[in-house]
Amino acid sequence: MPDLSRILTAVVSLTFFSLVLSAVGSVIAFHQRGGGSLADFARYLFPKELVTQRSCYLDVGFILLKQLIRPLTAAPLLLLTSAKCAVMTYGLLVMAFGSRPQSAMPVALFAGLMIAAVLVQDFLRFESHRLMHRFSVLWDVHKVHHSAEFLTPLTNHRVHIIEEVIQQAVTGLSVGPLLGATAFLTATSISTNTLLGFGAYMLIDTLSFAMLRHSHIGLCFGPLERYLMSPRQHHLHHSIETQHWDKNFGFLFSCWDRSAGTICYSDPKAVVNFGIQPEEAVEYRSVLKLHFVPFIKMYRRLVPHSKQRRSSLAEPSLDLGIEPLPKT
Repeated sequence: MPDLSRILTAVVSLTFFSLVLSAVGSVIAFHQRGGGSLADFARYLFPKELVTQRSCYLDVGFILLKQLIRPLTAAPLLLLTSAKCAVMTYGLLVMAFGSRPQSAMPVALFAGLMIAAVLVQDFLRFESHRLMHRFSVLWDVHKVHHSAEFLTPLTNHRVHIIEEVIQQAVTGLSVGPLLGATAFLTATSISTNTLLGFGAYMLIDTLSFAMLRHSHIGLCFGPLERYLMSPRQHHLHHSIETQHWDKNFGFLFSCWDRSAGTICYSDPKAVVNFGIQPEEAVEYRSVLKLHFVPFIKMYRRLVPHSKQRRSSLAEPSLDLGIEPLPKT
């Protein structure tokens, strides 16, 4: 199993680095918009919308309720981590071919695997994100995240539990076996390899300015946006304007979007309005709706309409949002 002390050290180090990077990015973003006095900078960092926007309170309520129901998804989320999948893959290989000595990993191999893990995870996060927009049954779930009308760092956690499981499965079931097999084939420590998967995910979030990506601070990268996804580009992804729909799915590298034809470059001074269309947003304007509407809509899409109608007639007290038959 991975060394917990090393995991904690990595978390603390990357969190501190992320805070410093976000602070620097905030200063740059402020000057990109025109700059001003210290008072102007303070107002830029802490706009009145943080306390006046209903969306910000929904973020808080959603996260609090999600923590209460977290035990329902704890098992799949733990089993599908890249670390757990790596350990299970390694164990299966040992059962099949016998144990191998675990030696220290050379620096060159560690660096190569870290680069591979970052590339694989970033591409898979891009591809799974794109699929969340492509299929209606997944979009109903992903709309919980896109229904935010004002972005704060808490919006990063405004993700439905179904989507969390999907994200975990995508990376865990791909990166995990890769790292487990590498540990076995190179006779290196499985704990070091599992840390690679965890570190790669944290590194992607840190270098992609995760705290600013979901915030009102629109940091642009200029010409570098051809290669790296800026927080402002992710703002365009959350835009309510039709010209920005289904754009900028990436997290760290923007090459995936360029190759898919979904890239959109940013302007630091342009006004971006967030959210989804009003007729969709009305279904996601309470904490309970954010959690349970995706389940109801998934049921309505996956269960044949005739069965839904029979269910509603047999149990009239069960409100699934299905319109009754017209009277004749």
